[in-house]
Amino acid sequence: MSVPQGTLDDPVHVLWTGGWDSSYRIIWLMHHSDAVVQPWYVIDEMRNSIGREVSAMRRIREQLAERDARFGSRILPTRFQPREQIPPNPEVSQQYQRLSERMRVGTQYSYLGRFARSLGITLELSMHDKGHGLGKAVYPHTEPVETPYGRVLRLRADAPPLLDLFRPYVFPLLGLSKREMGQEARRSGYDHLLELTWFCHTPRNGRPCGRCRPCQQVIQGGMHHRMPLTSQVLGQLRFWRRSVKSLFTGHHASKP
Repeated sequence: MSVPQGTLDDPVHVLWTGGWDSSYRIIWLMHHSDAVVQPWYVIDEMRNSIGREVSAMRRIREQLAERDARFGSRILPTRFQPREQIPPNPEVSQQYQRLSERMRVGTQYSYLGRFARSLGITLELSMHDKGHGLGKAVYPHTEPVETPYGRVLRLRADAPPLLDLFRPYVFPLLGLSKREMGQEARRSGYDHLLELTWFCHTPRNGRPCGRCRPCQQVIQGGMHHRMPLTSQVLGQLRFWRRSVKSLFTGHHASKP
């Protein structure tokens, strides 16, 4: 699949969740390119955070349009896809199963993989951390691709078959840390927009839980200010418990 050109007829297709990473990507494209963006959001009814994520995306859109009216026209209306309406794909399901037997893989990558294949287009996936987890597995097997709106990474043709689940994507942020995104946002004057993002999958009383995977990533990324102190403590306790458990079980993610 070819890389989109970022025009109205061939927009950049971005999986947007209302979170830090994918929102940073859309905000960056507005400020540092002329690309037209088509956001996609997969509705997962199992998550309690849908309303907050959609609200975050709406507020970011509004503030971008207030900053520059051209931004409003360059972000096309978000296309929503209910998870339960994504068609089955046995090949993708098998790819997910094989990979999850080797390392920790979020369940979202199973239905996102089926979704990407059903569209038949190249999607931007805002995976960013090349030092841990999936990013660490994928990064060494990528190559740069130059586009009219900057460089992105994609899997090389000779990447291990174990990573075929990620063939439909390009990775615009792989190698950047959340802190580096925040630093660039401050330099360019749009860091306040990133503060509108939402990350927790299982909020409690309207506040981040500190225990879900996105909350853990926020804590580990040194962005403690984004959640209440009580949630930080809960998150640290969960992290310590998992670390101790891994010492006794010997469970570590392996590379492909």
